Amino acid sequence: MAAYYTLQVARRDWRLFQRYIRRHRLPEDLVTWELLAKSSPELEEVWKELYSILRDGGYTLWPTASNGVSSSPGQVRNDPLSRAARAREGHGVIIRVIVVKEEGHKHIRILRKIATGEVSLCSDNHTLPLFGELELEDIIFGIFPKVNGIVKGADGTWATNSVGDIIDMLMQMLEALVFIHRMNIAHCDAFCDNFAIQWQPESLKKMKNSPCRPRVYLTNFEYAVEFSPDWPARHRILRGPPQKNSFRNDKPYTRPAPTEVTSLRLYNPFKLDVWQVGNAFSNITTTIGPIDAILMRMVADTAVRESAQKTLDRLTTVVHSMTAESLLFPPITLTN
Repeated sequence: MAAYYTLQVARRDWRLFQRYIRRHRLPEDLVTWELLAKSSPELEEVWKELYSILRDGGYTLWPTASNGVSSSPGQVRNDPLSRAARAREGHGVIIRVIVVKEEGHKHIRILRKIATGEVSLCSDNHTLPLFGELELEDIIFGIFPKVNGIVKGADGTWATNSVGDIIDMLMQMLEALVFIHRMNIAHCDAFCDNFAIQWQPESLKKMKNSPCRPRVYLTNFEYAVEFSPDWPARHRILRGPPQKNSFRNDKPYTRPAPTEVTSLRLYNPFKLDVWQVGNAFSNITTTIGPIDAILMRMVADTAVRESAQKTLDRLTTVVHSMTAESLLFPPITLTN
């Protein structure tokens, strides 16, 4: 019995030692991890180090060639911090690095608040659920459901979506903002590539509206800010470009930005979210006057731009006054 116990302790200590060694072969911070080239040998070596640890946790990493990220349009963007895997139960998941040492704790705290538990089941909560977490020393991995595509490209760039398809996505995106804003959270990076979608509806292929609509999910809260509910609205403000709360703030901001951000004025980050969603659809026109007016107001000056809730209310009123068949036509892509 004593020999058996000694053997079990030895195995446990050996596993802990292996985990310790593996940790020291991994990037020391999120910046280094993110900067690894998307298909570089160094990046593959990093994830190979994690293979057995993740397998022990019930997740088998997909081969790189079938990682759920390809050159085909509409696929989930390739992200050095993420890797597709198969859960023990058989479903596909995305494993994403969220915390390394002192970085990313605000990100995981926000996800725990809105992407887990009963609140994650609310019908108006479009935040991609956080299934669970895995820890390796000072690293925390988030486990998310694997969603097939992103909204980027849904506006006629490649997918044969109708105006009705696009407006349905836009309404879900606004509903996602309304929910997190009610939780005192501004996303600050609400562009199309941070909205996942189950599939592209492409109603124009069959010239028929499907009774089943794909769900849109809001992802990636690295830039997000959370305000105390005790703070008055006038104090829920930012200055300057959004900053990733998971990384060192030494990288220039390269996303499009409205004038209140580029001019370094104090601004309302909730209205920034509205601008970012509106900017994603600024290259199209639906040829429906009231809808196009709403899209224009979303990217107007902050004094004119309305909240996500008011924007959604206006859009819902217009859309619900029309039949689904009346929206079954392609959008027009604008040229500069």
